[in-house]
Amino acid sequence: MQVHIIEDGVVVNTIIATVAEAEAAYPDAVCIDAEQHAGGVGWLWDGHALTPPPPAPDLPPPVPDSCSKRQGELVLLTVPMEVDGQQLTVLHWLEAKIAAEPDPIEKRRMQAELGAATWERANPFLQQIWAALGHSQAELDELFRRAVTL
Repeated sequence: MQVHIIEDGVVVNTIIATVAEAEAAYPDAVCIDAEQHAGGVGWLWDGHALTPPPPAPDLPPPVPDSCSKRQGELVLLTVPMEVDGQQLTVLHWLEAKIAAEPDPIEKRRMQAELGAATWERANPFLQQIWAALGHSQAELDELFRRAVTL
């Protein structure tokens, strides 16, 4: 026989035992016959019947640590921005910013960052550019989630 062990109105375990054995082993829990009350761990007990737990809230997928250069460029092409009345994408703005950089060492560093085969979420250059554009960390997280699907 199987017995549901219930604590605070929630099934916390299902064991093989009689109800009497379960009650002896778990004196502070409610023990009910699992064959008479179908359910499982996480199900809710109202004193008479078991009901399934409410659905878990939809959580966003985890934020990827990185994406490929290709994925990064494709997603940046989907982020519009306006500069001096002209409609651009973030990728076009970034390429223009690099091309206009007067310091040759800084320009080369920026080219290396943009040209890296893998774009890392925690990269300081990426963080600096994203902040300069006035975007939030949550928006950057969502951008990386989208990028890895491309």
